[in-house]
Amino acid sequence: MSKLIPMCGLPRTGSTLLVNVLGQNPKITISPDSLLGPLLANVQGFMGDTLNESQFKSDQTYEMYKRFCVDGSYGWINSISNTEFYIDKCRSWGINIDLTFNLFSNIKLIFIIRDLRGIVSSLDSICRKTLLRTSDHFYEDDFNYNENNLMENRVEKFFDEDMINKPLLSIKELFEVKGEYLDQIKFVKYEDIINNTDKVLNQIYNFLEIDRYDHDLNNIQQGFYHDCIFLPYGHHKIKSKITPKEQTFEKLSDHIQEKIINKYEWYYNHFYPEVFD
Repeated sequence: MSKLIPMCGLPRTGSTLLVNVLGQNPKITISPDSLLGPLLANVQGFMGDTLNESQFKSDQTYEMYKRFCVDGSYGWINSISNTEFYIDKCRSWGINIDLTFNLFSNIKLIFIIRDLRGIVSSLDSICRKTLLRTSDHFYEDDFNYNENNLMENRVEKFFDEDMINKPLLSIKELFEVKGEYLDQIKFVKYEDIINNTDKVLNQIYNFLEIDRYDHDLNNIQQGFYHDCIFLPYGHHKIKSKITPKEQTFEKLSDHIQEKIINKYEWYYNHFYPEVFD
C-alpha cells in the first residue's frame, strides 16, 4: 500500500515543478492537482446534510463515514500507484485542514508558500498575456478610475479570490488556532525551490523520513498535465532545468508593496521576517 503524502499551497508557488522533481524518485508516484481532496470534502458535506437520516447512533455513523473516506482514499491511491509513496497535489488538503488530519491522523503534509508580492506579480503577468481575462474582472461598473490607483485595485482583486484567500486563511488558522498540526506540516518556500533546490529536497526527505534520492535537476520531465480547469491562471508547463533567479516586484510600486506587507504582517513575520530589516 502506498503511503499518502498530501501537497498543497498558494498559487504560483512552484508546486508543479517540485512534484515533478520528486516524481523522479522511483519510490514515489505523483498526481498533479488530484480530485481526491475535493471528493472527500463532498463526502463531508453529504454527511452533514444526511446525518439526521442515519439509522445508527452518531458515533457509529461518524466511524462509518470515516472508514468509507479512508478506505476509499487508499482504494483510489492504490489503483494508480504501486510505489512506496504517493504524493497527491491539491489545494483542498490545506483548505480543509481539519478534515485532512481527522481522516489521516499521522499524515505529513507539504505546504508550499511564496512572498505574496511575487504571487500577485505572477498572476498579473499572466492576466496581461491571456485572452480570457478582461478589465471588467478588476473594475466594477461603478468604479471611478479617476479616484483610484488601478494597480492597487488589481492587487486587491487577486487577494479576494479563493485561490489566495482560502489558503491564507488556513495558514493563519494553523498558527493562531490549530497549532497542534504544525509538527506534521512542512512549509516550503518557492524562493528556496528555485535557488536552493538541493537543500529543499534534503529537508523534505528528512521531514518525510524517506531515503535521499539523487535527482537530476538538469533534466526534469513533466508528465501529461491538463490545466485548462485553472485558466486563466493555468500555464503549469515547467522548464526542464531549474535556473536560480532573483525575485523582483518591479510592477508593484513601493506603496503597494508596503501595503501588502503591512496587511499581511502576520504572514511575513512567520515566513519572511527579513522584509522588516
